[in-house]
Amino acid sequence: MEIITLIIIGIISRLVPHLPNMTPVGATALFSSAKFGMKKGMIILFTTMLITDIVIGLHPVMWATYGSFMITLCIGWWVQRKYSLSRFMKGTFISSIVFFAITNFAVWLVPGGMYAKTLTGLIHCYVTALPFFRNSLIGDFFYGFIFYYGYEVVKYWNKQRHKILSVNNIHI
Repeated sequence: MEIITLIIIGIISRLVPHLPNMTPVGATALFSSAKFGMKKGMIILFTTMLITDIVIGLHPVMWATYGSFMITLCIGWWVQRKYSLSRFMKGTFISSIVFFAITNFAVWLVPGGMYAKTLTGLIHCYVTALPFFRNSLIGDFFYGFIFYYGYEVVKYWNKQRHKILSVNNIHI
């Protein structure tokens, strides 16, 4: 159920209008691998990305986007080893930086792209992308916080519900 829910959230969030780079995809990748393991995290992430990229359109730096999110899944695995809010937030920050660094380097590399293939062109590419980085950070932390605490609330609620049902000798 969690897998389907996260895929649906990811698909909807990428397809509805939103600020550039402010979707829960990065947070979903980190959270899903941290809570459900690498295999389920990959299923959630790549199902979401492939379905939405077919609708949105393919682009020349997809390899960098997918590769960045693959690294985010690995960071989620690191978070899983000692799951805590602090570690989750560190993972979120590191993942955002990795995504920014890799995807913008790929944009700079695109043949015939907008930026000169010089150090100045690379710096210009990164500086121009800073507003997108801000949006990514805000989105990753916002959605990461929702996933982290939302999961804890649901887990607590289910535990309390099972206690009540067992006290009343009701089996579900």
